[in-house]
Amino acid sequence: MFDITHWPDWLQTLRIFLTFALVIGFGIHAYRAHAREYARATSSRRWIYWLYAMAFLGMGVANFSYLLVYRILRSYSQATLYLGLLSLLLMLSYVVASLSAVNPKK
Repeated sequence: MFDITHWPDWLQTLRIFLTFALVIGFGIHAYRAHAREYARATSSRRWIYWLYAMAFLGMGVANFSYLLVYRILRSYSQATLYLGLLSLLLMLSYVVASLSAVNPKK
């Protein structure tokens, strides 16, 4: 059976760092989208982008903290808290929300 606890240490670190980098990248994109929408004072999208930017910031801090704890303990079974699925769900919901917020070209 596929068991993630038997992966090499460097592969676990790479996987956690990749999740952290993706979360930060999505957070930067959400913040820049908020800045683009800032000119429209009545735009509800700018607040959605701002909320996503803050959610990605919190998730980035949590993923970085997890990466540090994992590197200190050097054991995936001891540092069992993994935020990968929650990060994936946050990224997928952001993609769906940002695609639905795009203005159709006329």
